[in-house]
Amino acid sequence: MRSIRSLTRFQATAGHVVISLIVGLIVLSTMLFVWFPSPLFQAMGGAELLFLIVGVDVVIGPLITLIIFNPKKKFLLLDLSVIALLQMAALGYGVFAMYSGRPVYIVATDVDFKIVSASELDPVDIAEARFDEYKTLSLTGPRLVGTRVPDTPAERLSMSNASAFGVGVESFPKYYVPYNEIRSTLLGVAKPVALLDLSAEDSEVLAGYLRKTSRQGGDIRCLPVGAKLRPLTAVISAKDGAFLALLPISLTFK
Repeated sequence: MRSIRSLTRFQATAGHVVISLIVGLIVLSTMLFVWFPSPLFQAMGGAELLFLIVGVDVVIGPLITLIIFNPKKKFLLLDLSVIALLQMAALGYGVFAMYSGRPVYIVATDVDFKIVSASELDPVDIAEARFDEYKTLSLTGPRLVGTRVPDTPAERLSMSNASAFGVGVESFPKYYVPYNEIRSTLLGVAKPVALLDLSAEDSEVLAGYLRKTSRQGGDIRCLPVGAKLRPLTAVISAKDGAFLALLPISLTFK
C-alpha cells in the first residue's frame, strides 16, 4: 500500500475527489429517494441543502487538498487530518439540516394539503397524537394523514390563537386522523381539470401525468398543496377521493 507521502499533489487530490464523490452520492441518494421524494426536493428546499453538501464535500475539500498538499511538508498528516475533520463537520451539519427539514407528513385539511417537515413539529405535540403511528416521525418519506376539526370550545380557542401566529391544524398531530376519514370532504371541495387555469409548462406536466397513468382529465380532481418554497398540486380520484399524486404545478382557477 502506497504511503501518502509517495503521492503527487494531483494524485492526492484525485483520491480525495473520489472519496468525496462516493460520500456525496450516498447523501444525495438518501435525499432524493428516501427523505425528499419528487417533487418535494425543490418544494422543500432540498436544492439549497444539496448546494451546501456538494460545495463543501465535493469541491472545497479536494480544492484545499490541491492547494496545501506537499509530500515534503513536516506536518502533512496533521494538515490533511484537519481538512478531513472540517469537511466531516460541514457534511454532518448538512446532513443534520437535511434530516431536520425532511418532509414527514402530507397533511390533508378540510380545504387543501400541507407538507410538514420534522423541524415544524414540537416533540410535546407529537407525543399528544391520538394514534400511535403518528407519535413517531417517518425516516422513509412522508406519511399521508387527514385532520379533524377541533371539536371543543377550548380546542377551537387554542387553534384560533395558534392561527394568529400562522400555525395551522397541520402542526398538531393530536388532530391527525387516517386520510380515509377526510377524503370525502376533500372530494367536495377539489376542483376538476376543466376549471384549472394553468401555464403552458404546468399544462404539459399535468398532461404528462395523465398519459403516464392512462387517466382522463375527468378521472381526477385537484387541490392546492402548501410547501416551504413553492406550491404543489395534489391529485385525488374523482371517484372516491383517494390520494393519487403530488405534481410540481401551481394551482390557479379560471
